[in-house]
Amino acid sequence: MDPESVEVSPRTVLLVALKGGADVVANAVHGMIVGTYCMYSGLLGLYIDNLSHKIQHRSYMINQIIQ
Repeated sequence: MDPESVEVSPRTVLLVALKGGADVVANAVHGMIVGTYCMYSGLLGLYIDNLSHKIQHRSYMINQIIQ
């Protein structure tokens, strides 16, 4: 089968291009959402670690004062 003899309608080309474009956009949006989520959960994790460290430090200081 000769590729030259296959007739490709402009509509098919447009649909394929739109589908490809939509996939690219969907992947980009998904990547942004996942990236944002990872960033926020990472920051939240750091904040919680910092907070728990401060709480441990405070309770340690309080225990030192009590003893």
